[in-house]
Amino acid sequence: MRGEHRRPTPHLGALAHDRNRYKDNPPDFYALGEQYPEFKQYIQTESSMLSRELTKTLLLHDFGLRWDIPINRLCPPLPNRLNYLHWIEDLLAQANWNGKRQTHQKSTEVAVSGIDVGTGANCIYALLGATMNKWKFIATEIDPVSYECAKENITSNQLETLISIKQTHTNKLLLEPLEDEPPERKFDFVMCNPPFFDNMKEADTNPESSCMGSTNEMMFPGGEVAFIGNMISESEMLQNRILWFTSMVGKKSSLRKLLALLRGKQVKSTRTTEFFQGRTKRWGIAWTFSTDVMDDPTPKVLGKRKEAHRRQELSFQVPVKTQDANGCASIQEVLQRICEFVEIKEDLQLSMDITEQQEDQKEVEDGREGGQDWLMCRLVQYKKSGKVCDSITTEVQCAGRVEIFALDNSEGFEVLIVFEEGDRASFWTMVDMLQSATVRTARQWRRKLQRQQQEQ
Repeated sequence: MRGEHRRPTPHLGALAHDRNRYKDNPPDFYALGEQYPEFKQYIQTESSMLSRELTKTLLLHDFGLRWDIPINRLCPPLPNRLNYLHWIEDLLAQANWNGKRQTHQKSTEVAVSGIDVGTGANCIYALLGATMNKWKFIATEIDPVSYECAKENITSNQLETLISIKQTHTNKLLLEPLEDEPPERKFDFVMCNPPFFDNMKEADTNPESSCMGSTNEMMFPGGEVAFIGNMISESEMLQNRILWFTSMVGKKSSLRKLLALLRGKQVKSTRTTEFFQGRTKRWGIAWTFSTDVMDDPTPKVLGKRKEAHRRQELSFQVPVKTQDANGCASIQEVLQRICEFVEIKEDLQLSMDITEQQEDQKEVEDGREGGQDWLMCRLVQYKKSGKVCDSITTEVQCAGRVEIFALDNSEGFEVLIVFEEGDRASFWTMVDMLQSATVRTARQWRRKLQRQQQEQ
């Protein structure tokens, strides 16, 4: 549950991007302290100023960047931000961006152009991208204080020719900053570190959000799923101007919802990754409408390419219950259908147990009956003894994970089933039957729905 103490997670620094300069060479605090006295005073403390001064010192020491932010604005962990930028480099390499851009430009050397949505007071992505790779950026910011601070960070490093800062005033995250840009101007990528939380109460009770930040940096109505969802909607209108749309994601459950949302668009390719830094893990999501990209050489975070030649997982949607659709009204009703299948199919020797669930906090806070926003179960099929009585044994025939979560805007529910162990063929034979029994679109279910409506 949110706010509870959790077991310490292992240090993840060794899992940073291979090109991250801090992966095998972590900062030497004491050596830095000897060279930078203003940093030295915080080394022995647990003050929130330590991370702020560390970032400030590393930017100057390793990148030659002079940088400062107000005390009440988010301080970015530098290794994590480098991971994201290196991932962008990988995406551009997969898209063969250089050769493609040369066909549209007169110059044989075309600078990479990107958009940093919500750059914040720190403007960290644009500063690093411009310094390391000479990339050009449009950086956007809605908060007036953060906008002025980002502008000062750009000016103090003489990067005005590479970074253009724009103050925005609406939630048109991409459309507004591009209104005054020539329609023929194209961009190689969009990047974003969105507000993770739906409200400040959620942020205050989250054990990983102890750092200080403004309201705009921390929260957005609907949280990161709604924020990135806006980007997804706008990306359809900008698919011919921007090659890669990307964003950082704070929660793995959000990643699943966003991938489900992308499946309903004309997206040609998606990418996911994990960002490791310290004891914190974040995720990255990217999508493109271009067909001129290579196949993804890395496994997807959620396991769809773990074994490309073998069926690993299946997802399907259950519609919301209406007069015309034999759908479900809640996650609990979806779960009930699956449980009914388990009970009816006695010959399959099935069992299912809920292993994890997450309440819809918004419903609880509004005073309505709390429902489930996400639910995970373990589905097991046991072997038969082989004797005449065919009694159940404790030996597992096959097993997998079932996840159910609500789609945004009451669009229904998504069921994800992942094979974990045992006889793969038996598992998917059983799952195909389970899907039919859960979605209930076959003729027998349509007739049953018609009979029920006639009896009412």
